[in-house]
Amino acid sequence: MDGRGVCRTGQGITPEEVAEGYLMELIRRKLPKSIGRLHNLETLNIDDTNIKALPKGIVKLQNLRYLLARRLNPGLYNDFDYVSGIQVHLDISTLKNLQVLGCVESSGNMMKQVQSMTQLVRLELSNVKSSDETELCSAIQNMPFLCRLFVMASNHEILQMNALKSPPPGLRRLSLVGKLENIPGWFHSLESLRVLHLHWSRLENDPTSHLQALPNLRWLTLVKAYEGRHLQFRQGFTNLEILELLNFPALRLITIARE
Repeated sequence: MDGRGVCRTGQGITPEEVAEGYLMELIRRKLPKSIGRLHNLETLNIDDTNIKALPKGIVKLQNLRYLLARRLNPGLYNDFDYVSGIQVHLDISTLKNLQVLGCVESSGNMMKQVQSMTQLVRLELSNVKSSDETELCSAIQNMPFLCRLFVMASNHEILQMNALKSPPPGLRRLSLVGKLENIPGWFHSLESLRVLHLHWSRLENDPTSHLQALPNLRWLTLVKAYEGRHLQFRQGFTNLEILELLNFPALRLITIARE
């Protein structure tokens, strides 16, 4: 398709392939309202598209299990807002078969909706405000099957998650994006956790002492997670395979204790 939106065939490309490409380009801009007619649809993946909101027809997809709508901002991984969520202005808590939801903006009554979605195994939320702490932690607390969680704070608000008494026992992947006042006390109970990303936490104290005893941690990514000069890896991290330390402008020294 050229700059005027006209379909043109190229060498080795059939008209059918051109039409299919044109259709996909339209879908990337906006989901049609008629999507609700796809009653048997189980997976809807609109990652990295220009779609910013879900149409009302989504609530008719009662067989939907996977809703993927994360938009990565290229080249901004070291920055705070490297991920964007989609806006939801309708009640998707009626999708009782939904297992994967991400990434959606926390706005309106989204937190109340999430509280009733206890069947989720993966949840991704952006634009989370400090005032959302109680509802957010209550929702997570009541998701026994949750194994993957992504939470991104709103702009530069503090990400408050201390109200969570105990995380889901099967949580294997956790990503927290936003300023943390401290490492939440429930981190010590993340016995199943394999992947941890702390992004723009800007902690004043070295976080590694709270992470070293996680028995199954294999991948640790810290992006602007600590504002100190000395990062010290003490004994522990027995199963760690991947370590990423990015955007630490004040860091001058890293020490790793001998076994």
